[in-house]
Amino acid sequence: MLISTRIIPFIGLLAIFAIAIGCSPDNFEDTQLTPIFDCPDLELNVGDSCTFTVQQLEIDGIVSSDCACEEIPPECPNLNLNIGDVCQLASGATGVVVDSCECLLDVDCQNLGLNIGDDCTVADGNAGVVDQDCNCEQTTFFDCSDTQSNIGSDCVTIDGQNGQIDENCNCFVAGFDCTNLGLNIGDTCQITAFRYGFVTVSCACEFQCPDFQANIGDQCQNQSGSGILNDNCECQ
Repeated sequence: MLISTRIIPFIGLLAIFAIAIGCSPDNFEDTQLTPIFDCPDLELNVGDSCTFTVQQLEIDGIVSSDCACEEIPPECPNLNLNIGDVCQLASGATGVVVDSCECLLDVDCQNLGLNIGDDCTVADGNAGVVDQDCNCEQTTFFDCSDTQSNIGSDCVTIDGQNGQIDENCNCFVAGFDCTNLGLNIGDTCQITAFRYGFVTVSCACEFQCPDFQANIGDQCQNQSGSGILNDNCECQ
């Protein structure tokens, strides 16, 4: 049977119309899309967050490749801790887990064990402070570097008296002729462990008779024998 070539385009139009009707939004309302999961039993995918219960406690976990909800592994398996967790150093000190998964002191400057701005001691023993580069920089400068003291500061003399630092960086006791010695002119002073002298007008501790390394009235020796040093330091 021959079909008229005029009927074929009409049939095509009917087919397109039927398809359009079948794909209309009204027909999609009754259609349900079923999601596809890696793990249908959990309705989750591998790597998704999940929770599991241990002794009535809910613990956060992650879906493994075996479709099991397992505890999230620590960021630092070598320490079994996460970055930022508190940890204990071999010395017993408390530290913190850093990005490199090391347990280090919880301070800014590991090399010093201190924080920026903390007080510290520089190599020569002077006081310092930790700078931004984690170096201990000296902050205190003294008038008298040898004794690490300033002019006018309290001090203790060699013989144990309380005094003050003078402009020559000597420790003196106020009210004495010779502040460097804490003594007056003419006072007895110690020259050696067992020998004594007298304070001179130049505030030096010397023997009265330097040639004999002795004082007036001390025993001495001359060509005639033993004698006594007179006021002119002559052995008579």
